[in-house]
Amino acid sequence: MDALPPLVRKACEEMETTKKLDEAIQQAAKRGRSEYLSPLVEAGADGGAALRTAAEHGQETCVEILLKHRVDADDCDDKKETALMKAAEGGHDGCVRLLVKNGAGVNVCDENGETALMKAALRGHDKCVDILMKNGADMNVRDDAGTTALMKAAFWGHDRCVDILVENGADVNIRADSGRTAVMKAASGGWDNCVKVLLDHGCSSTTTARVGA
Repeated sequence: MDALPPLVRKACEEMETTKKLDEAIQQAAKRGRSEYLSPLVEAGADGGAALRTAAEHGQETCVEILLKHRVDADDCDDKKETALMKAAEGGHDGCVRLLVKNGAGVNVCDENGETALMKAALRGHDKCVDILMKNGADMNVRDDAGTTALMKAAFWGHDRCVDILVENGADVNIRADSGRTAVMKAASGGWDNCVKVLLDHGCSSTTTARVGA
């Protein structure tokens, strides 16, 4: 411990770790203690894990500092999730914007074939959906179950996300592996606003039966 630089030692002590640089940098990123990130990265701590943690918790300053240290924006965990996916899932649009500006792959998929756009749409984070769409996200890519971002938004009744996706040309008639379309998923949940948007954008009116999603 004594061999570590003073600020690194202080970070380890305050983050309640001992010589565990990776734990210290993740705790610093989670808590927004940006002053510790540079010395910890320079001491060899895992910047990729810290970037994902900062993005997950919406710590924009920490994300910015880590990216300036040339931490790989597409570094992923054991589930193949990236910082951009974490930020999109949490609805942290500021972090999403920073990451795409610094080259994060908007169409990278996790172990289930989900993209950042799908994760944002699933949770109704319309600002994140809009940013991702404007930066080249593929709105019609399907996950391992054949589900698109539009289907995920429709299933949960996120009408603003549905509107953004269809206004940008999302295919309203794609079927998941189950055979369901986006309008079927919206109808099964009773999301009338979503059904109307989908019908107004060319979805077949014969597929609105209220069947299971």
